[in-house]
Amino acid sequence: MEPVRRLNPADNLRREERGLRCRANRKALPCDGGAQTMTALRCSTSTVSLSSFPVRELHGKQSDPTQPMNTFLSRFFTACALVLSAPADGPQPVTNSIGMKLVPIAPGTFTMGQDGPAADYLMSKHPAESDHADWDEKPAHKVTITQPFHIGATEVTLGQYRQFKPKHRAGGRDDEAATGVSWFDAVAFCEWLSKKEGRTYRLPTEAEWEYACRAGTATPFNTGDTLPAGYQRWFGEINRRELYFGTGAMPPEYRVMDGPVSLRVAQNAPNAWGLSDMHGNAAEWCGDWYGPYGTGAQTDPLGRSDGDFRVFRGGWHSTFTRLIRSANRGAWIPESVSDTIGFRVVLGKMPKGTLLPPPAPPLNAQNVRQGPFKMERMDPGIPVFSGPKPFVKIPPDSAGPLFSRHPHFFFASCSAIFPMSCSTAGACFPRRRRSTVSGFAFPNSIPRSETSARESQPE
Repeated sequence: MEPVRRLNPADNLRREERGLRCRANRKALPCDGGAQTMTALRCSTSTVSLSSFPVRELHGKQSDPTQPMNTFLSRFFTACALVLSAPADGPQPVTNSIGMKLVPIAPGTFTMGQDGPAADYLMSKHPAESDHADWDEKPAHKVTITQPFHIGATEVTLGQYRQFKPKHRAGGRDDEAATGVSWFDAVAFCEWLSKKEGRTYRLPTEAEWEYACRAGTATPFNTGDTLPAGYQRWFGEINRRELYFGTGAMPPEYRVMDGPVSLRVAQNAPNAWGLSDMHGNAAEWCGDWYGPYGTGAQTDPLGRSDGDFRVFRGGWHSTFTRLIRSANRGAWIPESVSDTIGFRVVLGKMPKGTLLPPPAPPLNAQNVRQGPFKMERMDPGIPVFSGPKPFVKIPPDSAGPLFSRHPHFFFASCSAIFPMSCSTAGACFPRRRRSTVSGFAFPNSIPRSETSARESQPE
């Protein structure tokens, strides 16, 4: 710090601008000689706002005319020391009224999605495979995020969510991710928090989520081509772990956990931008409708304008690492809840992007109707020969659309005749709400990213 030119106390009675210099950037700072306040100091590292930083007081008599200046100098040198140790210029992390830490994300451009070898979904043959892409992650395309935003450093926790719904998941720890939340519940929480604070909270767009997850990387995970040792927690025998991996040692990126499932946040190191649990722990709702990617570069994409499923990202514990890659996509009907899906929030206005129209229905969704099936009794003495009648058309060398290599086809007729739906293991159970996918009805209670592995379990 350069010596500060000493001011004549008499000068304090005049409202003259005086120059004070900080060695960090050698730029003059205004110092009003009257009853004013200095509101900011700028050094090369940051700006520090100083509310009510008095230069001089003009209340009553002053026995020592030099004391105002001594007080000013003391506070000025203290402020400069704080400035030199402050972080860089730009938005800083904030902690809001419910104890939620949000990290600033600057605008930028990245590659969204993943090209490369296609997954064959035969996880029983190679359960450790984690680098092959799903069909709905293509094509990889450039995306530009034009406006900054803040995003939660972790998923919304139970302690935070219970300030909105006090009785949610009684018994869980406050530092666990708040799961068992539908898409509509997550949106309602954002609306409640927005009203509470007078600021805009919302779910991230799918593009914002992947941009924040990657944190400048272009590899399958934000940690590189693989996850660090012990990163993905697998609790006990959930999802038939031994069926895939046997009883021996798991691949190094997995960690077998005993005891009940715990969704405590921030148990692994955060990514380069300070965000924890972008891979695993609990999946996270996004704002977008699920649909195929458009082609070409995009700016602030908002997904489709309509659809059947809402996107979730990030995957969860006790599942294959290929399902928690940065590019991996999942979707579910927005009314459903799962103990594996939660959310994190964004602080910031909605981007001014463009919604893509709903895609054209695939062949398996054209000329489809749902209604009572009329059966007529026939003479059992008259033989009937019919078929085969192909009901699904799969492009050559394709592993999609959904279930194209899946035993559901064998059981497709049972869901057309009986009020049942067929599980991925070939068992039938009572049907709830139905969607028509690949020529048959399936229960919406199974998230898309689970069924994409083609070997999920029945409910």
